[in-house]
Order: sequence, then structure tokens, then C-alpha cells
Amino acid sequence: AVKAASQSNMPIYAECGGLMYLVRELVSENNHHQMAGVFDCSVAMEKRPVGHGYAIQRATADNPFFAEGARVVGHEFHHFPDEAPAVRCGFATERGKGIAEIDGVLSDGLVSQRPLATYHHFHAASSDEWARNFVALARDGYTEESGEVYGFSLVYSGNFAAEIEVDCMASTRILMGL
Repeated sequence: AVKAASQSNMPIYAECGGLMYLVRELVSENNHHQMAGVFDCSVAMEKRPVGHGYAIQRATADNPFFAEGARVVGHEFHHFPDEAPAVRCGFATERGKGIAEIDGVLSDGLVSQRPLATYHHFHAASSDEWARNFVALARDGYTEESGEVYGFSLVYSGNFAAEIEVDCMASTRILMGL
């Protein structure tokens, strides 16, 4: 279903484990697991992280959510793909390990039409551009201020809380995490 959605030009944004879910294959201790196949590459789970720490990405022209040249800050904690991906990348890595060196440029952010999958954990407070562009791509005629949009992010590490709030404008907000 996810691959079909990506082929129908639905915007998809995935970080870290989301990237691993969207590739063709996940390799762990010589076991091969078929994944969603949105991106035609595999990732390998190494015993130790390859990229770990603060990261800075610069959006490329192929990035569906950030304008070309936009500076995207965050952190990375990841394992490299088993092979260099034969797809476009949405970021040129300025600080960090990225995914792979492609055409002489350290890169991150696999791109296939509107899906973007990255090991980079974007610090959302550093830019509102991503959210505006995601909403604008979601459906024709939708904007940052009007249209139906559902977005969920789950963070879990032992302590967990979930809240649902409806404000005076009948907007619903769902918050899940620590």
C-alpha cells in the first residue's frame, strides 16, 4: 500500500526507521528482509552506528519539501546502505556522514517523486518550511491554513503519554510521546 501510494505521487516524509522501511531490503546479521520497496536499495544494520551526532544538510533541487539551498539542521544516528543508492538525493551533507557519496557529493535523503526518506533527524523548530510544503503537496487546493491533514509522530522510550485536544476553532491536535 505504501509503495502504491508513493507511485501515485503522495507526499511521504520518513526519517531513520522510516527510511529503512521504505527501501527494498533490510540486511541484519546475514538475514535479508524484504521491505516496502519504494527505494531500490538496501540498508545494512551494522553492530555500531556509522553516523552519530549533529548534522547539517543543504536541500538540493530534487527535494520535494525544502527549497533548493535551504539549510536543514538536526542530528543523525544511523547505519549506511549496503550499496550506494541509484536514486536522487534531496540533501547535500555539510556536516555528518549522510547516506553515501554520490557523484562526488556526500548526500542524504532518498527521493522518488514526492517521497523523501532520510537518516537526518530534522529539528522541526529550525524551519517551518517543511510543514507548509508537506501540507501544500498533500492535496490540490490545500494550504497551510485550510484543508484536512493528519500527521502523527511517535516517540517512545519507556515513559509515554497521549493527548487529544479540540480547540475553539474545531481543530483537533493529537500529541503522543514522552
